[in-house]
Amino acid sequence: MFASDREIAEAVVGRDAEKVERLLLSLPKLEACGFPKRTPDGRYTPAVRDFYDRVHRARLSETAPAPRQPQEDGQWKPEKKGRALHRV
Repeated sequence: MFASDREIAEAVVGRDAEKVERLLLSLPKLEACGFPKRTPDGRYTPAVRDFYDRVHRARLSETAPAPRQPQEDGQWKPEKKGRALHRV
């Protein structure tokens, strides 16, 4: 459930020492963007995964709107015609 910064860096960029060090040096900047803070036990790995999912939009949230469904004949519903909305 918790991992050290080095373990997380190796999981994200692989075991290339240069890439790991580069990621370790960027952690303070990532924290400013929402990367999970380090606790005495390490970083909470599900939160790290969620951070990268948000950054790369890898998973849809439960609140994402359902995709539009076509009509039975396979055609999309036409847009409703009416008054145009004007900005105030």
